[in-house]
Amino acid sequence: MIVQAPAADGSRLALTLDEHLRTADALHCAFGNADFGVPPPADLFAHVVRHHDDGWAEEDAAPAVDARTGLPVSLNDQPTERSLAIGRRSIERNLARHPWCGLLVSLHICGLYARRPGLTGRPEDDALDPRVQAFLAAERARQQDLMAPYDPAAVQRSYRLLQFFDGLAVWLNLRAPDCEDAWTFPALPRRDGGAADVRVTARGRALQVRPWPFPTARVALSFAGVRYVPVGGGLEAEGPAVQAFVLAPGSGA
Repeated sequence: MIVQAPAADGSRLALTLDEHLRTADALHCAFGNADFGVPPPADLFAHVVRHHDDGWAEEDAAPAVDARTGLPVSLNDQPTERSLAIGRRSIERNLARHPWCGLLVSLHICGLYARRPGLTGRPEDDALDPRVQAFLAAERARQQDLMAPYDPAAVQRSYRLLQFFDGLAVWLNLRAPDCEDAWTFPALPRRDGGAADVRVTARGRALQVRPWPFPTARVALSFAGVRYVPVGGGLEAEGPAVQAFVLAPGSGA
């Protein structure tokens, strides 16, 4: 589950990782113009964007609850052992689709622990945990085997694009919908072989993106969850809620 930061009224939205995947997929489906595009194999890349967090299905179906708040335990607050099990499931389920899919998702999951650019990362103590180190060593060995048939530059380009869609979706899913803030993704690959730092600034549910990587003048997206509202000294589920956003080109985009 993903639990948003509190809105000004203290309410919070909790949404499944499948809803996060839908957000990433919507960004991917809207993506691409003269400057930015998705390289082949397009069908396998589309699968990865839509399914890179499939290991969360069990948690989404029966989420753990934080006894202090009454909220579901959010993705960044999972115990290490559970987080590793979720990561392994995500990798294995994508490997079952195709080695390329498994390779990209393995890179993605390892990147969460290694604090690679454009990622949220895990706490420093998790990065030093011997269980995490063993997981990373096993996955890096697997990546070396899976990488053999592929061009490393092509893998890196697809990896960076996956991180962009995932990172922007996670940021949207986690942020309070009425706040003003910003997010930057470094080195998004361009069609010409270069890269551009993408800056997203938000004022409430209106977002400006620079440079603009979409073909249309506006991109509308939404995601759904359960809204929790303050009651007494705690939070209680009010019911289903949908949040909608509009992305537009930023100045100079």
